Amino acid sequence: QLGRIYKAQKQWEEAFCPYERAATYLQLVQNTYAYPGVSQTFRESKENFYLDRADFLIQTARIANQEWHDLAKEQSLLNSAIQTIELLKETELQNYFQDDCITEKKFPKKEAESPKKLPVEIATKMAVLYIFLFDKRVELLLSSQNGNIQSFPVHEKTRSWVIQQAKNFAKKVGELSFQNKRRDSLGELGCNDINYTMEQKFEKCSFDERIDYRLERGELYNTFFPKDLVKTLDNKQIDTLIIVPDSELLGLPFAALWDGQKYLVEKYALAIAYNSKVGIYSLVPGTVQKTTTTLLNGLTDSINGAQTQLDDIETLVDARRPLLTDREFTVSNVGDQLKTGIYSVAHFVTHGHFEEGTPTGAYLEVYDNKKLTMDDLESFINFSIQEKDKPLDLLSLSACQSALGDKNSQLGLAGIAVKAGSHSALGTLWLVYDVSTTQLIIEFYKGLSQRSDSFAKALQQAQLTLLHPEKDGTENFLDPYFWAGFILVGGIE
Repeated sequence: QLGRIYKAQKQWEEAFCPYERAATYLQLVQNTYAYPGVSQTFRESKENFYLDRADFLIQTARIANQEWHDLAKEQSLLNSAIQTIELLKETELQNYFQDDCITEKKFPKKEAESPKKLPVEIATKMAVLYIFLFDKRVELLLSSQNGNIQSFPVHEKTRSWVIQQAKNFAKKVGELSFQNKRRDSLGELGCNDINYTMEQKFEKCSFDERIDYRLERGELYNTFFPKDLVKTLDNKQIDTLIIVPDSELLGLPFAALWDGQKYLVEKYALAIAYNSKVGIYSLVPGTVQKTTTTLLNGLTDSINGAQTQLDDIETLVDARRPLLTDREFTVSNVGDQLKTGIYSVAHFVTHGHFEEGTPTGAYLEVYDNKKLTMDDLESFINFSIQEKDKPLDLLSLSACQSALGDKNSQLGLAGIAVKAGSHSALGTLWLVYDVSTTQLIIEFYKGLSQRSDSFAKALQQAQLTLLHPEKDGTENFLDPYFWAGFILVGGIE
């Protein structure tokens, strides 16, 4: 409280020590009491404190630059703000799973295999963008290898406005509006009736060309990428971004943000992470190659294109038999394969659900309408890690749907990557169309195996293949609905 009083009075130096004492106390409680020893109210208060402390540190850093002319102090404060916000992200995951150890999963490889050392030509062209949403402003912190941490405040945008715009935008991008190719082709209810499958709609209907939300795309783009920030990225020749967003923005399809001429994915390869360290794994080239051992699973009977997808991926990587499809795609068989085999990639072609409010509602559909829960997946992969000291490099969920509800549900995919013990995870924000998904996923694995792309670069190129079909003759899947829902998130360190 004392720190907040000093902060409200703009007594920045006096506020510093109370904030530091509070941070030390919180860490002491964290180390002493685990779930369920500390109340949920305390844990939520801890989240609020970290956000408030980050706000204080950023404002003080600005004073250090503008009034004290102490650039070293400014950088120290901004670095502390980043550390604070990453503690906040870890706390959110711990609270979501009600497990203080969930973010402590670290399985370092041998030094020669460590993926944290990026080649110089990649490291110098990547940056980390932190997006803070405060009550009355947006704060953007940019960190890159060849420069100081830079702060870009956006004062005219409030937290509530940004959250609402992001939800509206995600909802609109994730839905298609159809119109009949001919009258009554789908009966009286028309093409947008929810009872018709996506395949029926594409067969009988055409979808509207959507321009109504370009303004929203532009507003959000300008909020997160103001001119000064874009100029800095251009000057540094940045082509890859790790975005560490406010948790309320985890459901936002960043790839579809529009600058008036291009989508964001046309400018940058993107990875989403709860801290910069876990995001690095998504940028390492050559992680997956032709010889990479991959477990392929899926429901080929109920998902169009699933068999084609699995067959094509099998030709691109070292897919270990047996492929688990349909009757063989059961909880016990998945467990047996993960426990007994050594896999770098686990690829699932099945529908999944990350429900609101609780991780216990998250599951993947397996044969006969059974559920492969995240606890199951964690148990299987952790067994493999303990026995073979080999975590997954990539958990790929190519036909899954992540809920666009409350903040906790949006922690879904990032949380699943952490809980399952995978360095990275590929998933979707909405229920995707099978045909376009198959094309995108195959292009993704081509990039990994044939060009030795990083996960982030492979996803970018796969999305661009759909966005620019004239380059290789693919079908018309230009609309962001088809490609922007795919996101790459960081998992364990």
